[in-house]
Amino acid sequence: MRQVLLMRVAFCGLLFAAAVSGQFEFGNSFVQNANLFDEAEFVDLGVQLQYGNTRELEGQTPANVVLDRIVSFPAKGETDLIVLRNLGGKTADLTDWTIKDGGRNEKTFKLTREMCGDLVILPGGQAVEFRPATEENPCGFAFGISYRDTITVLDNDETIVTSASWDKSERGTSFHRLPGDFKKVKENTNVLGVLESIGGYDLFLEAIEAAGLTEQLSAASDPAYEGPTFAAPPLAEIIPEFPWWFGFSVNRSALPPPPPPPPPPPPPKEGVPESGPYTLLAPSNEAFEVLLTNLGGFGQTIKKKDFFKFPELKDIMLYHILPGAWTSEFLLNDTSILTSKAVDVTPFIDPPTTEGKVMLHDSCLDKPTPDEYDCQAQVEFDKCYDPFMTSPFGAQWKGGFCEKTCMRCTCDEDAGSFCAEVVTLDLMAKNGVVHLIDRVLFPPPKFEKVIPDPTVVAKQPKGNLSTEDVRTVLTTRKSRSTQG
Repeated sequence: MRQVLLMRVAFCGLLFAAAVSGQFEFGNSFVQNANLFDEAEFVDLGVQLQYGNTRELEGQTPANVVLDRIVSFPAKGETDLIVLRNLGGKTADLTDWTIKDGGRNEKTFKLTREMCGDLVILPGGQAVEFRPATEENPCGFAFGISYRDTITVLDNDETIVTSASWDKSERGTSFHRLPGDFKKVKENTNVLGVLESIGGYDLFLEAIEAAGLTEQLSAASDPAYEGPTFAAPPLAEIIPEFPWWFGFSVNRSALPPPPPPPPPPPPPKEGVPESGPYTLLAPSNEAFEVLLTNLGGFGQTIKKKDFFKFPELKDIMLYHILPGAWTSEFLLNDTSILTSKAVDVTPFIDPPTTEGKVMLHDSCLDKPTPDEYDCQAQVEFDKCYDPFMTSPFGAQWKGGFCEKTCMRCTCDEDAGSFCAEVVTLDLMAKNGVVHLIDRVLFPPPKFEKVIPDPTVVAKQPKGNLSTEDVRTVLTTRKSRSTQG
């Protein structure tokens, strides 16, 4: 009997070891963009990296490693920083690459596997940051970045991949890659001050003010804030079973009934939190101008003062605000984030479909089926791709039934998606972070589980133009322009 017990214990140990060894955690850090002020020069030689072996989950576009962000005169308590980002779809191998400081002594920092481990593997759309070397951080540079300096990145063949130069930096600022330019960004201000410092986002700032949100977004960060949190997935019931040769089994009929499920959490509260940090998804002036033109129709453009009077304006602006500091390391593929509008926005960063881009899906949601089953049950019944579930006509919603839970959302343009692109990531501020996007987002509708009474004929209420009406207009116009 003792031998049998020891064998069971040993077998359990083997199962546990196998489970642990099967897990893999990618050790990539978050990143940001480095670029230059008016006095600065940026050189990107567009080196295309070729790899002999194909990797899973890669895109088709070559790896494109760039300097994303440089901090040469950090704020008090911070350190110098160099951030690299891969803008391509294929994975970049940075093994034996060199980061060279162009100061008087021209010191270098070589990225080796022994020193940096998995940090030298940079998938498409991901970034990695490097700080000064310490005993706790051996994968760091041993030189100081000057307020007037040049940083150059060379591959393992000593070919220049990208470089950045600047004549003057100020404490609490960074040099950041922005659309079409590199600029000095003030990081020692709030999220609205960051947008003011880079220019080109005046319409978004005016819309924030017209919605009455300027003062709220100026609040300081909560000192007790510990980082973003994700919604916990539903836990499946686990009933232990063992093969007959293990020596014992479980009689299901003898098991006590499972405990009742916990009550559902309260619905999320709508509005901007009293204290930061905050994350802004900021559309450019050009994005707002496109929106005003599309809403006008027939070649006309709605005046911004009229748009600012829309009753839905505040809802639209709340949808561009995420409570918490959602830097790019927390923008996980197909993982929804709750906005201040109390509905989700879903990032997509999937190299085979987004090719190194970070995209935002503003209509990835569940419309429940008109029966007694919820969306999780439809997954368990393997019904997610039944024609009834995927039909936009049957669901009267373009995503069909249970699109989010069934993981049918995508930002693949070939599939007809209409996602926004995050053109610049991680503009840091004292009370949060800013991501720059290329179009205005719209909060999706909220669907409730309701089984309709067939004896009642629903009537469409009349009223002002809703955000869903706006979304339909934009999608229709885009579809027509593509067909034309």
